[in-house]
Amino acid sequence: MQTGVLDLQKRISQGEHKAILEMGDIGDKSLVAYLRRLSLESRWKGDERVKSNIQMALAKLGEQKEFDEIVNQLKNKDPHVQYAAVRKLVYIGGNKSIRILVALLDETKWRAVGDPDARGPNGELPQDRVGYSPLNEDAMRALSELVPNPPVNYKEGRPKQSDVPKWKDWWGTNKSKYASES
Repeated sequence: MQTGVLDLQKRISQGEHKAILEMGDIGDKSLVAYLRRLSLESRWKGDERVKSNIQMALAKLGEQKEFDEIVNQLKNKDPHVQYAAVRKLVYIGGNKSIRILVALLDETKWRAVGDPDARGPNGELPQDRVGYSPLNEDAMRALSELVPNPPVNYKEGRPKQSDVPKWKDWWGTNKSKYASES
């Protein structure tokens, strides 16, 4: 086993969670078995960061099951889970992630945590209710990080609904570049 992988394994055993993502970045599919064993170790049970990092690394190494689980998180009603799934797709990168993110461009509804019809004891709206921007805004920001020469760059500022047609035009022009499974 190469020295870099041994170093990553040592760092992981010392509790350095980011080293798991670095393993995914290596791109060596022989690491899948190690990551699967790691996910079963009892010391990591209940640690959501480790679980998430293993999932992302496996997806980046081409494991379809983990990729599909991340895509399914986009359907979760919790905006935090959806946002985390978008960020996972940015880490994974590749054509599949880009296609998934483009498919989110029509997700224009504002989101909130909890029951949208919840009322207080006197029928009032809860004051602790937080609204979240539409999922397509997260997707546009993610796309701008993944594609070369994006039609809109969000280094400063946030995506706007008026950017959606620009992204759709970009996709119409560039779709064939992202047709392969990579």
